[in-house]
Amino acid sequence: MGACHAPARVSVNLSFGSVLRYVCAAAPNKRSLGATNGLAQTVVSIQRTVGPAAAASLFTFTVKIYILGGYVTHIVLLTAVCGSLRVAV
Repeated sequence: MGACHAPARVSVNLSFGSVLRYVCAAAPNKRSLGATNGLAQTVVSIQRTVGPAAAASLFTFTVKIYILGGYVTHIVLLTAVCGSLRVAV
């Protein structure tokens, strides 16, 4: 399990720097760099708060009424990721 987990951790750690570069490039000028970074950090912290709670609630709901044994959560999250990638690229 550790051998499979290590490449994922490396890619996540490397992608963090790329995201910071995108945030810096999104600032229209040097004076608004702090506000742009603050807005990005606020959005990320909200997503990190709401995301797990929403996924857990969706999983519990789909297990309770037995829709695909709770795997609907994975389908919904995968669809959200694909949609986000489509918007980003």
